[in-house]
Amino acid sequence: MRYSAGIRSARVRAAMSQEELARRSGQSQSSLSMIESGRRQPSLVAIGKIARGLGVSPLVIFLLSANGQDVPRGTPGVLLIGRIARLVSDLWEARHNGARHPPR
Repeated sequence: MRYSAGIRSARVRAAMSQEELARRSGQSQSSLSMIESGRRQPSLVAIGKIARGLGVSPLVIFLLSANGQDVPRGTPGVLLIGRIARLVSDLWEARHNGARHPPR
């Protein structure tokens, strides 16, 4: 998953500056910049706060973060949705078990 690309894409689609998203999500602008540039991996908590700041579900960020390596070539849409649902379930479980970073 490329969370940097997914977060940046969601922010741009929301027509929001990094400064505005930082304010709305409770993150510092420098932290958000490092996440969007790929220099910092966001925690599950940060993904949730950023999604809330954007007014979307964290699932939107996960969907926008998926790249070709995350889904085998030729995967039908139904299987893709199942794979994403499993990822969200794994992330939810990891969050409740104290994991700080999402699985790669």
